[in-house]
Amino acid sequence: MSQLPNSGSHSEFASRVALYSKKLSRTEKEIAQYMLRNEDSIENCSIQALAQSIGVGVASIVRFSKALGYNGFTDMKFQIEQGRLVLDRNDIGVLPKDDANTVKQKVLNYAQTYLEKCIIDVNNNTLELVSEAIARAGKVGIIGAGSANGIAHAAVSMFMSMGVMAMSGSDPLVKLRSAAYFDPGDVFIGLSFSGYSKSVGDALYFAKENGATTVLITAYRNSLLGKYASYELYTPARNRGNSLNISTTGMGQLALLQILQAMVYQKNIPHISAREKRLKSNGNMQRYDIHQERIAHGRIRTFGEDT
Repeated sequence: MSQLPNSGSHSEFASRVALYSKKLSRTEKEIAQYMLRNEDSIENCSIQALAQSIGVGVASIVRFSKALGYNGFTDMKFQIEQGRLVLDRNDIGVLPKDDANTVKQKVLNYAQTYLEKCIIDVNNNTLELVSEAIARAGKVGIIGAGSANGIAHAAVSMFMSMGVMAMSGSDPLVKLRSAAYFDPGDVFIGLSFSGYSKSVGDALYFAKENGATTVLITAYRNSLLGKYASYELYTPARNRGNSLNISTTGMGQLALLQILQAMVYQKNIPHISAREKRLKSNGNMQRYDIHQERIAHGRIRTFGEDT
């Protein structure tokens, strides 16, 4: 059996099977297939009866349960009994009465639904054009407002790790001034959920005026900032009453940036590959336990030695 069935269940057990499916052996996949189809009756089944029904040994059931991260069959059975939920995947809000297991599954299901929509709906042609612009760029700027500011900094580190010269800024004035350093051939990316963030819009405007390729990642089409963007990429709009929205918006923004990173990487641009090798070499200096012999004599001082 090469593929597990889609049980239609959104229980914790089904989520674990989906997460670990690629690591399961053929026998373990057979066990998973049977249990997904008969999840409602597992609570009344002993390990011996379950093994006989599937046609495997008891030891295989135990190994399967541990492969999914449970302590054993008893723990797996208990968690299945406690964690069976049928959740609305369209708009899941956390309620005061929800226990930890319910909250965990709501967050998982909501994030999965949001990211699937974000990634599937994004325009492939726009991704190609933006990734090509980044691959050719002398430098890439990434800025955001509010919670998107943290995503921008994470994306800078992500791009730099693969050899793309990237930079960001937190202060509104620094964002505005940074736009002056971007020229034709460079790429300037702005993150704004609403498409109306002033600090992001001003920086995009001046970067585009200087001839840089500008990219806006937003949830809304026809926004004000869209007028200052050479290209737009969209994350799903959200229901503002849902407490899970802020984090999933950041996930969507980061997912689009990671797709762009992967597409730039696959182009195997020579100067980017050369930078990546240098960066990896420099990164090794963070590990004194492995590379201390490469540190020049006298560079490392113990406490009290500084004068």
